[in-house]
Amino acid sequence: MFERFSDSARWAVVRAQEVAREHEHDYIGAEHLLLAVFEAAEQGRAPATRALLDRQGFTPQAALATVTLTRGQANHAEYGHIPFTTEAKTVLEHSLRESIALGDSLITPDHLLIGVIRAARGTADSVAGQVVANLRITADPIREVLGRTKVALSQRATKTLTRAGMEARRCDDTEIDTPHLLLALLATDPDLCRRVFDAAGADPERVRAELDAVLAPKE
Repeated sequence: MFERFSDSARWAVVRAQEVAREHEHDYIGAEHLLLAVFEAAEQGRAPATRALLDRQGFTPQAALATVTLTRGQANHAEYGHIPFTTEAKTVLEHSLRESIALGDSLITPDHLLIGVIRAARGTADSVAGQVVANLRITADPIREVLGRTKVALSQRATKTLTRAGMEARRCDDTEIDTPHLLLALLATDPDLCRRVFDAAGADPERVRAELDAVLAPKE
């Protein structure tokens, strides 16, 4: 799973481990992950989380102050690896599922927060569950922010990219380059090209001829 983590998410997991060690805990819980996510928001690593906290009237610093950790008794000289609790593992699993559902290639700290929120449904009396309840945060606003960051290709843009591939093959090229894209645009959206080129005093047919000359095999 961790190969799907973004650099910011990896930082959050490492930070959660550091928090556990600082409090002499012999486990990494959802509360440690939550603290790390809030710190990520404070540092600009979790923009959707920051937006959610702003919406609820909290700064990241104020959110951090709501997570109270008691000191444990672990002797970390004896621990080379700190295991995740069942709740924390559930957080990671939900984070993975959310990233896939949202069409994201990597898990970010924002996905981790959704994971914490979802895991808190079954562990409302846990530290993380209590913080989620106190802050009144839900997953849908984060999903909305993450969804708005996506930019999909229109049908025309997809058609243009497909045509650019055809132009590359026609020229016996192994890569699609900008001349192929421009040739493709001339073919798939001639009205736009005519309007733009007319405004610039250029002839679309002459542009096409020049592109063909650029792409012609060099002897």
